[in-house]
Amino acid sequence: MHHISRSLCAGFSLAVLSASAALAQLSGSVYGDFNPLMPGDRGYDYTTITDSAIDSLFTTGDPADAEGPTELRLIDTSFVNVPSGGVLAQDFLWLKNGNNFLGTTADHATVDLLLDLPDYGIVGHYLSTVHIAINNTLNVGEDGTPDVYFVTNAPAPASLDVGDMRLWFTLSFPGFDVPPGTEIIEHGEGLTGLLTVRFTPIPEPSTYALMGMAVLGVAVVIRRIRGRKSTPTVA
Repeated sequence: MHHISRSLCAGFSLAVLSASAALAQLSGSVYGDFNPLMPGDRGYDYTTITDSAIDSLFTTGDPADAEGPTELRLIDTSFVNVPSGGVLAQDFLWLKNGNNFLGTTADHATVDLLLDLPDYGIVGHYLSTVHIAINNTLNVGEDGTPDVYFVTNAPAPASLDVGDMRLWFTLSFPGFDVPPGTEIIEHGEGLTGLLTVRFTPIPEPSTYALMGMAVLGVAVVIRRIRGRKSTPTVA
């Protein structure tokens, strides 16, 4: 009987706590800003950062041909009605390998990843700083030598409370976050980046009160059942 009561209480509690998270959906956008290089960094004199309404662009290197320099682009991504376990942004980091004069390309870039959830009044919420290494190699042969791009560090975003939900984020860069990274040929391109979200409910005081009433109700039922079993049978 104790096992039954515990099961009933646990089942009710789980149902109450899961209801809001199961029905919740998120709408908003993921975007970011590249951080400037510091004087003395390789490629400092040949690197520019351009922020626009649709993306942020990191351009680096003195190009040796008309194809242009190396570019890293963080593509702003909007999402609508994403449920728990869903994808907020995918393939949002775009990389292009330019054919630059040796020593003019930056050997790293960092970008701050941000989140807007306008339905909850959240604007510019910081998620993580993504660190990207660029191995600009000496070109050999007619087709040159591919450069290597590697996401060296992208800390997991902290949880975020919105309404009666707690959001848990998972951030990864498939293909570019395992050493030594991924090669991109001269004038080639690459896409990566995956941000997902999971919801868990945050119980309010009224929810705790409701759970307490349910537990009390179960206890009363159990006592009545026990009382009936303990009453002696009269012949």
